[in-house]
Amino acid sequence: MGFAYDIESMPDVQLVAADFNPQIFVDVPLDTSKWKLQKTIDAKLAEYNTDEARAKRVAAHAAKETKRYEDILEKAALDASISRILCISYQFDEYGDPWNKEGASNVVEWGDEDRLLCDLWKRCEIVQRNSGKVFTCSSSQFDMYFCWRRTLAAGVLIPTSLRLIEMWKGRYSLADTFVDVAQTWAGGAYGCYTSVNRLARVFGVQPKADQDGVTGANFWKVYLEEGRDRVEPYALRDSAVVWEIAEKLIDMGIFKFQETHPK
Repeated sequence: MGFAYDIESMPDVQLVAADFNPQIFVDVPLDTSKWKLQKTIDAKLAEYNTDEARAKRVAAHAAKETKRYEDILEKAALDASISRILCISYQFDEYGDPWNKEGASNVVEWGDEDRLLCDLWKRCEIVQRNSGKVFTCSSSQFDMYFCWRRTLAAGVLIPTSLRLIEMWKGRYSLADTFVDVAQTWAGGAYGCYTSVNRLARVFGVQPKADQDGVTGANFWKVYLEEGRDRVEPYALRDSAVVWEIAEKLIDMGIFKFQETHPK
């Protein structure tokens, strides 16, 4: 038994703003050293000190600070200290959702981050107890560790029987339950990671395509502007692709995959 999952995150605007540290505008005197004639210097100073010229300098500083804030916000969704989990997509095996027996096989869960994390860890605990596997792509770079950090930040209780601490038996190692298909592809080589779409093509799986302009980078922005329905197809395909790659690896006998019904 097992499943694949993928998370989508979004910046916490309040935390980003608190971390931003805006720079106050300081109007510096005009450097007149490049002019020799006093008449020229006087004219340049008069022009520099007008209200209109100062207003332009203030506006330029504000634009620069806005750009700096937007650049921070653009990358904030990858930093667990200033962002949160927006949703988690799952692709379950033929036994279905180990936690919610009535759930769909390919689903996106939204809502309170605490609940999303609780349900994720409960599912992982059931799979681990049944000697199954939890599949992700590049989780040793992002998903698993992001979820761990957000679990700490939210104060979420992890099932005591779930062996998460084994993720840190090596720098990029995960516990045996957790399989990063990108790490499997790397074969232990440091830094030899690739995208889920490249792996999909290698294994003859249909890659995830941008869903009408929705990408991993702009997922949270499109969600805020246009809502869940607009972005959910992208999230659904994300976990489905990972699972289809995992199935190829299972068929090759790469993993000792326990075929049991969840208990």
